[in-house]
Amino acid sequence: MRAIYFFIKLVCRPVNKITFISRQSNDLSLDFDLLIKAVQKLSPQIKIVVFTKMTGKNLVGIIRYTFSMFAQMKNIASSKVVVLDGYSAAVSVLNHRKNLKVVQMWHALGALKKFGFSVPGEEQGWDKAYLRTMNMHRNYDYILTTNEVSKPYFMEAFNANEEQMVIMGLPRIDFLLSAQAEIEIRRKFYRIYPQADNGKLNILYAPTHRADKNAPVNELIKAVNYDKFNLIIKLHGRNRAIETIYTRDAVLNEGGEAKFKGIELLHISDHIITDYSAIIFEASLMKKPVHLYAYDYEQYSESRRFYIDYENEMPANINRTIDAVMREIEDLPADMQRIENFIRKYIPYKDGKQAECLAKFIFNIILERVE
Repeated sequence: MRAIYFFIKLVCRPVNKITFISRQSNDLSLDFDLLIKAVQKLSPQIKIVVFTKMTGKNLVGIIRYTFSMFAQMKNIASSKVVVLDGYSAAVSVLNHRKNLKVVQMWHALGALKKFGFSVPGEEQGWDKAYLRTMNMHRNYDYILTTNEVSKPYFMEAFNANEEQMVIMGLPRIDFLLSAQAEIEIRRKFYRIYPQADNGKLNILYAPTHRADKNAPVNELIKAVNYDKFNLIIKLHGRNRAIETIYTRDAVLNEGGEAKFKGIELLHISDHIITDYSAIIFEASLMKKPVHLYAYDYEQYSESRRFYIDYENEMPANINRTIDAVMREIEDLPADMQRIENFIRKYIPYKDGKQAECLAKFIFNIILERVE
């Protein structure tokens, strides 16, 4: 790759172009979508190129991704800015021109579970030799973090220094705070799932991804009172997300492909059940009641450590049984002061202009106005 890239750089000259690269999904992420629209509104003449492709898990998929990387290399060489929301081999492994600037915006609103260089060689982390071989998280000029508290967490995870850190909210914050977005998502949801438009409250179950994929959905399905609630289950596998809606009268889209992103479902949810997912940050920003179903907390915390004090800082109680979760949903009002304290510390944004702020920051990078 380095040898080929050397000749690509001789042919491709930088222009006013931004290349977006993600391996998180094969679809355009909400953050990328909002940021691209903000950039185009600010400066329509800037060229935008997007690569959203997950790494293949079989030989055919790996070969396809390899060809995609060569296309990435060509566009990186002719860009002034590259924006990432995760690791990219084409960015971290190669040797770039000094005037290329790379912005790492990551794909979570906050730092909850440890990752990257925070857990080298551990059960849930990369092998140390792999981190070195793949130049993991190298070549970033700017790394976004939503607050001062999380800055040292991201510095550790990315093996970065303080000069690389930029405190700035992600574009998704605009979506979470948008009343118009809620209206549009509700309209779309009930058009696709009209049986769920029954006047009942919606419970969203969105657990973190586990390698064994054994989320305790059966216990939850049995415990819900369908006279009062609809249940939305959003499970994430390695290659797809599964979305199922349970009502008193029907099971909708059972085991089917997701029609909504988890962040979109927050707009139609009245209660959120999760465990160790970063959706906690997003739900809290929307002032949604969060209920923690941490049935395996001791086991999970041994294999996957946290940046923040999970037991004392979460904006909700830790429940070990699903019955305790349901009692909490039905009988206990949300502790809004606890949620406010959490938001104030980790997501202090209320203006709904984060995509615009980030677009201006990137535009100034192109104009070489950022120190």
